[in-house]
Amino acid sequence: MREARPVLTAARYFWEPAVLAAGLLLITVIMAVAGNQVLLFTLTSALIQMILVIGLYIFIGNSGILAFGHITYAMIGAYAVAWLTMPPIKKSFALNLPDSLANNSFPLFPSTLAAALLAFMAALITGVPLMRLSGISASIGTFTVLVIFNTIYSNWDSWTFGASTLVGIPTYVNEWIALGWVAAALLAATIYQKSRFGLALRAAREDEVAARATGVSVRLERLIAFALSGLFMGVGGALQAQFLGSAAVTAFWIPSTFIVLAMLIIGGQQSLTGAVVGAATVSVLLEVLRQFEVGVPIYHLTLQIPHGLRELGIALLMLMILIIRNAGLTGGREIPWPLARSSGPPKSEPRPQVRRGALAEVAAGDTGSASESTMLEARGISVHFGGLAAISAVSLSMRPDEVYGLIGPNGAGKTTLVNVLTGFQKPTEGTILLGGVDVSGLEPYQRARKGLSRTFQAVRSFRDLTVLENLEVAAICGGLSRKDAVLRAWDILVWMHFEEKAHFRTSTLPYADERRVGIGRALASAPRFTFLDEPAAGMGEAECEELMMLISKIPSQFGCGVLLIEHNMRVVMGVCRRIHVIDSGRTIVEGTPAEVQSNPDVIRAYLGVKSEKTYA
Repeated sequence: MREARPVLTAARYFWEPAVLAAGLLLITVIMAVAGNQVLLFTLTSALIQMILVIGLYIFIGNSGILAFGHITYAMIGAYAVAWLTMPPIKKSFALNLPDSLANNSFPLFPSTLAAALLAFMAALITGVPLMRLSGISASIGTFTVLVIFNTIYSNWDSWTFGASTLVGIPTYVNEWIALGWVAAALLAATIYQKSRFGLALRAAREDEVAARATGVSVRLERLIAFALSGLFMGVGGALQAQFLGSAAVTAFWIPSTFIVLAMLIIGGQQSLTGAVVGAATVSVLLEVLRQFEVGVPIYHLTLQIPHGLRELGIALLMLMILIIRNAGLTGGREIPWPLARSSGPPKSEPRPQVRRGALAEVAAGDTGSASESTMLEARGISVHFGGLAAISAVSLSMRPDEVYGLIGPNGAGKTTLVNVLTGFQKPTEGTILLGGVDVSGLEPYQRARKGLSRTFQAVRSFRDLTVLENLEVAAICGGLSRKDAVLRAWDILVWMHFEEKAHFRTSTLPYADERRVGIGRALASAPRFTFLDEPAAGMGEAECEELMMLISKIPSQFGCGVLLIEHNMRVVMGVCRRIHVIDSGRTIVEGTPAEVQSNPDVIRAYLGVKSEKTYA
């Protein structure tokens, strides 16, 4: 039984590309046996389009950012393969290339790889500034790249033959070669989306802010996917040129962009299965509409539609899909693994024991062992928004062996202070020291990797990922391999008595459970300090009791200090060793729960009566 597990693991890992490739192989065999050259031409064209759609999926599907300029990299691949493979005599007729290209003709397969690599490099270089953008800004930026390259290639007569069609490219691509490249694209897309990089990017797709707080370098992850996507767009463009025997700038413009985007959206842009289904569906529809443009005889009648209605038909189908099933035909889901369990770990596997954090040797009660090298300090933090002082000269210090409370009335500046500590808000004045090192200039993801994790006042989870995957992302950003990240995620879930929901998508969980996922994710990166922002919000009495027990055990179990923001005073007083009270952005008092409860300024602040002290 144990010997069969690696085989089952590999089978499950490659399940989707294997099934999709097998289905395409069956279709190709049937059409090859039929021997209809028109159908084989259509099939080969559809398979090449499928490569383009898979390339598009690698970026769009995993990042959630629509890209309107990816056909640029297909154009780069098409012309690059022309420069490398055309016979010298044909190059001399149409082009004015350097001698090394003009006088040589290179083998077809290596030339395809070289063309794809050039497209990859172009995507990598253009992606550096583009991935600094997000949302619609990034989408418009990609379209700008398409306009720029289209203009350059249309006017680069000596290399591209300008706006005219470049002919004479050797043709060697048939349905079998195209199918082989589709299988390679499916394999690469699967390996990427199941890798740590794909998981991190999908987390950023679901919630960019939470991903940055977890330690995901969003720009870098998007750039990796963008460049890999450009590689397979380059492959598709090179194959198209070697299938048609020609390349034209007009073939890589807005109509082509619309078709490949429609294929992805109709199939379901968040799944590899959707990319294949969408490409197949639209290819069939385009061929049917093309036949009707030519004219289809039925009995004594010939049904014919005006030329140019194919794009309109695709647009109507896409609109219908978006209205009826906005996640596409596949609903953004992959082909299910037939042996999958509904939830929980395999029953035959031992459940892992919780491993203690890197600082777990700092005992919860050992107040004398903490030093500057283990502490978190905020010195003189001030945040001004114009003339409004949100925080004024607030200082605090935390130990990794305590639960430290931060309380105050609504609007007192508690969340703003946590945003400063975690890098989401730049302070006007002040310094943040972690283990004696100034981290004030670090980005949120860098601080997360240094050991500062957090939850949010509003629930921010990676809703389309499972509970286990939510925690895996954090563990990966904490420096673990994908395998070790899974183990650590299980550790946390078992410790929280939450493992029975490990394989549930977070979007299906009730509100209180989503908050528990946030706490688990904050712990999964093995942080030195974690900030819990109102974790008891929306919880009932029994859930609060369970939460208090869980929070109180975090320092001893994980060697991790906890900063707790909470309006439920029973929770705060029950788990915090020290409490820091702020009001109107200034510190009122810091002390033990008993000292805070008896402080008159604290009582006045919570009763809404102005303090005797006057704050600006």
